[in-house]
Amino acid sequence: MTVVSGPTSGVIGNSIIITNRVKNQGTVSTGSGFSVRLYLSADNVITTADTFLGSRTSPALSPGAIDQKNTTVAIPSVVPGTYFLGAIADDPNVIAETNETNNSKAGNTITIR
Repeated sequence: MTVVSGPTSGVIGNSIIITNRVKNQGTVSTGSGFSVRLYLSADNVITTADTFLGSRTSPALSPGAIDQKNTTVAIPSVVPGTYFLGAIADDPNVIAETNETNNSKAGNTITIR
């Protein structure tokens, strides 16, 4: 993940658009498409334990290739407050990679009301 960004505020039940960009930083093709999952997190460490918002599919990427999308998701019923937007590429790790530590990224904060 190289970019995760969205609005700075949102309302439970309404939709928001999250811009998310992945880049193949390796030296070989990903070989197949993979999922990019979007989350709300109480902190800037994005994990699958965070609140799932939605997902999209990225196509196979050659070395150095970038895939960017604007993904529309609904804000689920959460405790109102401030969260980080986040994303995890290749969730749940179906693509063999030499570096598995760069698949998640926190974006800006969003205040949910």
